[in-house]
Amino acid sequence: MNYCRIFFLYLLAKEGWEMKFLGIGIIVSLATLIISWLVGNPETTVNALLIIGLIPMAISALFAGVFISGDRMRGNYSGKDDFRERMGISTKLFLLGLPSLLTAFAVYFIMT
Repeated sequence: MNYCRIFFLYLLAKEGWEMKFLGIGIIVSLATLIISWLVGNPETTVNALLIIGLIPMAISALFAGVFISGDRMRGNYSGKDDFRERMGISTKLFLLGLPSLLTAFAVYFIMT
């Protein structure tokens, strides 16, 4: 329990948009969990959380250039500013989708 407090204190103390996107992701995953739990079907809960988590993760991977080879990455050269902007967007989307995926895996393993 002490690690959870340290983690949330870190989130509150950390300034920057990255941690705000993680907080938004936590709020979205909890809201989806509550709404789906009221429906009463754990499969719906897992499916909704997976969809909500995988969409930002896929877009994050696109911005990071995960799906292209090294030759194409080298051919599509971009400056430092463009690279930082793409990595910033990729990080924000990753942190937005991460809580939903973790919650989906937790619900799946708890319910089965």
